[in-house]
Amino acid sequence: MKKLAILAGLCITAVSMSACSSQKRVVGSKGDQFSVKKDVEKVSNEAQSGDKAYEPYTITLNLERSGAGQNMEETFTSAPKRVVVDGDQMVDFFLDLGLEDNIAGYTRGACLDTVNDFPARDKLNKILPDGQNLSKASKEQILALKPDFMMGWDSLFSDTNFSVDWCLKNNIIPYFPYSCSDKATMEDVYKDYDTLGHIFGVTDLANQKVQAMKDTVEEVKRHLVTMYIKSRYPSLYMIQVRTHLLQLVREYREI
Repeated sequence: MKKLAILAGLCITAVSMSACSSQKRVVGSKGDQFSVKKDVEKVSNEAQSGDKAYEPYTITLNLERSGAGQNMEETFTSAPKRVVVDGDQMVDFFLDLGLEDNIAGYTRGACLDTVNDFPARDKLNKILPDGQNLSKASKEQILALKPDFMMGWDSLFSDTNFSVDWCLKNNIIPYFPYSCSDKATMEDVYKDYDTLGHIFGVTDLANQKVQAMKDTVEEVKRHLVTMYIKSRYPSLYMIQVRTHLLQLVREYREI
């Protein structure tokens, strides 16, 4: 009987240790600790290069910028599979990166896109009527989607909605874009593409999208400078035109 009791104790200890080993502690910038399920699965990066291994990536959850909580770091060891996204503009990040199959549910939000550049959006699971943000959804609705990643404004993860603590306890990693700020610039948009590219294992495509945007911005700048010179300094503009034409003639003769 004594041996059975010892054996039972050892089994309980082993189970407890196994349960503990499947959890990790996330420590916030103010010292609070959160338990979150470990994700040690290694996945192939099929969206990018077939057999390329997933590279772990760490993000900082920056809630301090809006006073909604404390900063903390989270390391991804595999790409999230079931994403919940709040708003048309945030959904566009995923659709532009070819990640529509990762979206478990979304809302169009209060600021609706008037032009839909992504037909794949029409096939997604819209969980609330147009005009409503994710904050209107119940926690039961969110959990029913079995998400492992949620993206929205900082306020979505405040204590009155889906707090970081609640998200982590339910194995959901919250993400609030750098571009979701009143002071956001194009650099913040580029950073979101870069971050999501790393998290979801599509860095090559993300880099291509960022470079395309940068090229477009530079092209617009050149046109604006040209239009300004043409309107304010027409003689200087004509000098530039003649110089350009002469260069074309030289290149043509060389051919």
